[in-house]
Amino acid sequence: MSYPAQSPRLWLEPLTIESHSQEFFALWQNPENLTYINVAAHTNLDSARQFMQTILPNSTNPDIDKFAMLLRPVVENEQPWTNGMDRPKMIGLVGTNRWSEQGLETGYILDVKYWGRGYAGEALGAFLGVYWELIERRTVQRLVAKCQPANIASRKVWMRAGARYEGEIVKSSKGERGEVELECWYLKRPAVGAENLEEGKGVNGKEK
Repeated sequence: MSYPAQSPRLWLEPLTIESHSQEFFALWQNPENLTYINVAAHTNLDSARQFMQTILPNSTNPDIDKFAMLLRPVVENEQPWTNGMDRPKMIGLVGTNRWSEQGLETGYILDVKYWGRGYAGEALGAFLGVYWELIERRTVQRLVAKCQPANIASRKVWMRAGARYEGEIVKSSKGERGEVELECWYLKRPAVGAENLEEGKGVNGKEK
């Protein structure tokens, strides 16, 4: 099977309810995975599937691109490499989320078992390599990652990906922990400078 993107340890494939709902539920039912994500853990597969529909392309947010992080069968990865259904094991998600006042949001979630081992940065790099080449996203000039200040590891991931924090802090929508403060980290399209954003582009990357 071919995948739209890969890194030394991961494959990325478009997230779908048909292929990934079981592992999606496993990811979102563990509160540890959600330490820096202001949502409640899911307690059953049906609610996870309903939530999945809201984070995949829909009439409200048609511009979403979401990918499953899959383990490649390489010695650098701990076994098992598969999910028990003869498919590569899914350990997280990466992609775009929704339009906001600051722009098109991007982010990831990773199984806590894989934290601190470079998987998030690896997946993000593979995603961005694919995303900036998508013809249907050619008018998007930058993405914004919103990160809790206490999430030091994630801040480093965004920094290493080339994102810049310019001191902007916003409040999240009300979630499991009420409103939380979020730093805005901006990722510009490669080879596009700030002057291009100002000439003909709005802050959300769309044409003025």
